[in-house]
Amino acid sequence: MDDRFKFRLIKDGNIVGYEYWSAKAKSWVYINLDGSKDFLLIEHDFKDQCTGLKDENGTLIYERDYVELMGAVIQVYWGVKFGIGWITKTVKASKWINKTETNSLTTCGVVIGNSYQIPELLTKNKLT
Repeated sequence: MDDRFKFRLIKDGNIVGYEYWSAKAKSWVYINLDGSKDFLLIEHDFKDQCTGLKDENGTLIYERDYVELMGAVIQVYWGVKFGIGWITKTVKASKWINKTETNSLTTCGVVIGNSYQIPELLTKNKLT
């Protein structure tokens, strides 16, 4: 499975599971939080796409994840057209990363949470 085609499913502000496209089964496969797989839809409001990148600890990086990178905390935004974007405390504006800069996410960055599990990052002087 190509991790870029994996999605984190969100319902009422909570992570409720994951989904990915299975070319072999020609269907979406749903992964429950206990790790079990199923072909039955997991009810969700929206989803975050996996970037296909892993941090220095091997953790997959998804949209809306917070990554600590060289002393700053960034929030990851993903788009096929634009690549990965981030917002930092010092820049206070969106900055799109080019392919060479994604190396820093995978060699120096550590996923520290996401906007569903630790929303207090938005108000703790890290991103304000």
